[in-house]
Amino acid sequence: MIALTATVLPTVAVTPALSSVSTGQPLSVTVTVSGGTGNPTPTGMVTLTSGSYTSAATALASGNATISVPAGSLAAGSDTLAANYSPDTTGAATYSASTGTAAVTVTTILPTATVTPASSSISTTQTLSVTVAVNGGTGNPMPTGAVTLTSGAFTSTATTLASGSATISIPAGSLTAGSDTLTATYTPDATSASVYNGASGTSSVTVTSSGYSMSATAVTVSAGTPGTSTITVSSTSGYAGTVTLSCKVTSSPANASNLPTCLAGQTVTLGAGTTSGTSTVTVNTTAPTTALLSMPGSKRSLPWGGASGGAMLAALVLMGLPVRRRKWLSMIVVVLAMAALGGLVAFGGGSSSSTTGTTIPGTTPGAYTLTVSGTGNDSASTQASATFTLTVN
Repeated sequence: MIALTATVLPTVAVTPALSSVSTGQPLSVTVTVSGGTGNPTPTGMVTLTSGSYTSAATALASGNATISVPAGSLAAGSDTLAANYSPDTTGAATYSASTGTAAVTVTTILPTATVTPASSSISTTQTLSVTVAVNGGTGNPMPTGAVTLTSGAFTSTATTLASGSATISIPAGSLTAGSDTLTATYTPDATSASVYNGASGTSSVTVTSSGYSMSATAVTVSAGTPGTSTITVSSTSGYAGTVTLSCKVTSSPANASNLPTCLAGQTVTLGAGTTSGTSTVTVNTTAPTTALLSMPGSKRSLPWGGASGGAMLAALVLMGLPVRRRKWLSMIVVVLAMAALGGLVAFGGGSSSSTTGTTIPGTTPGAYTLTVSGTGNDSASTQASATFTLTVN
């Protein structure tokens, strides 16, 4: 008859170095297998499992084994660590397989996202370069994934991190004037999702409306002669682009006639290397003129009026009569001559005329105000203006 000896079920104690770790941290776990009082020290192998993680089999030394769980191997949440003891040939004579467990809390890491604009103040016509750095902290793996940048109505495309950072360019005109908040949002990829949470960071930048100023020189002319005003356009806050000019008369002397006209010259181009430029406005005025007119007299006489006319009439009559009748008619001729002389006295003689000059006024002398307006070709069509005085002598 053969006597059978029962094997002992050893105890397996699992002791993690930390009760709470982040997904980015490795975890050291000690497994102790004990056979109890009076029994030999267990020999054999232990393995550690948790979720999808399984360690390599580790041999016991004096009943103990230490297993290192790599960072990212444990899922976020409350995890159970299970140590499985398998006796070797020697241990199997005394012990059976056994299992022990322990709990550990695993948290994902909240990385820091740092937003650094290249400049803290820009104009609406300037682009802005922004660097976003994502840091998981000391001892944690480099975060991977992508970041996006938003501010107001602007949202960038997702930009992939390279060595934990990304640079995003914000186009000119994308930010509104004022104090703008730049928000970077980090989204981990599949590799980092088991280690890192999503994160965001902010920074601020001051955006000023780009603009320019204008000035114009005064002009003095005589009516009928042109004049030129020099227009100077200067950038005041980083304006870059062209400025198109226009001109008009905005005030004039009372009851002025033939107002001046003005014509603006070429556009002015401003940029990083050109902060000021000039153009011209040409002013034209009208000269006064005089027209000569011939006016007829107020009295007219018959072509036979006056003394000479009466004498002519008498001669015609005498020439048409026979010689025998000329004698008695001589008295009639004398009468007609006297009548003609009386008509000369009564009617004042023949016709008369006079010549007179009429003046057509030019541009009324005095002071005029002309306004020159500028329109930029930027997205805001930035406006500016300047005035100058035109004096017409």
